[in-house]
Amino acid sequence: MSKNHRKVVIAIDPNSPQTTYVLTWAVENFLSADRDQVEVVTGHLLNADYDPNATDNLYVGEYLTEIEQETEKKLLEKLEKQTDILRDAKIQYSIKLLTCQTDTRKCLSDHIEDVKADVLLIGNRDLSHWKRMWLGSFCDFLVHSVHCPVVVIKPPRDRETTA
Repeated sequence: MSKNHRKVVIAIDPNSPQTTYVLTWAVENFLSADRDQVEVVTGHLLNADYDPNATDNLYVGEYLTEIEQETEKKLLEKLEKQTDILRDAKIQYSIKLLTCQTDTRKCLSDHIEDVKADVLLIGNRDLSHWKRMWLGSFCDFLVHSVHCPVVVIKPPRDRETTA
């Protein structure tokens, strides 16, 4: 990509209350309509390991496929609504739903490398040290595994507790 343009990947969770904040922050503080091509990406983890053609009961395979398709449709609808802020700011963007078989973090990391992103923007739930230790941190994984700069967008501080 030329020096005048950037490929920006914004990784979001459409079910997170932080999504609107991350996209708003990106538009107000980072993105440029003249320079940036944005890809908004989210990962969808399949919870069942199945092959619809390998089951004796064809109905079960068809049913699981329908559930997966309906879930993906709902996620894409949410993403379309949430990315209105990018459209309103005249930012060129696309939406990508990654269907992951195992680890969503690894799937996203591989995708970022595949598209040769110039920068990754990602939200942060601001977990405590203990929660990060036990649950793992999506952000920490990506910061250490992708080969592009990563901007971690933390949630705003509660003004009442910091005053």
